[in-house]
Amino acid sequence: MNNTNEGGFDYFANVSYDIGILASDDRDLLEVVSSALEHNIKTVFINGSHSLDKTLIINNSSLNLIGISKTARLTPASNNLECAFDIRGDNFRIMNISINGFPESIRLHANNCTIENTTISSSETAINVDNSDNITLMNNVFHGHHDKGTGEGGVLLYINNSSYGRLIN
Repeated sequence: MNNTNEGGFDYFANVSYDIGILASDDRDLLEVVSSALEHNIKTVFINGSHSLDKTLIINNSSLNLIGISKTARLTPASNNLECAFDIRGDNFRIMNISINGFPESIRLHANNCTIENTTISSSETAINVDNSDNITLMNNVFHGHHDKGTGEGGVLLYINNSSYGRLIN
């Protein structure tokens, strides 16, 4: 179901009956997420490729980011962008998205969060979990950078000062 309101945002519902804003190829993802948070909408559906020009910071809010196609992909707009997501709001969920090209893809400083069916290619740290409890990582694929010449590489999953995490694959 797709429906457009007079504000120009497309709304979408999936088979799980989540209802939210659709961020398609032609929409700025940061603008769509800001609008969702401002209007207390809990789900943003991502379709197509999106280049981020700054880190998406989620503070004090539950939010679901759900890719609705195999093309739901996030990349940095420039080499200067260090991180895709900095999550500080509890009950965050990200699903079915490919995150490529960020040194650190996801910083997680929140509780009760789930990252599911997500592919992450990162040159330093794919997911950095710090001071977070009840985290679930399910059916994800991590690709890291490894320099064969120096033997140095990134950390795919870093967990610090956190409790009750589930890693399911």
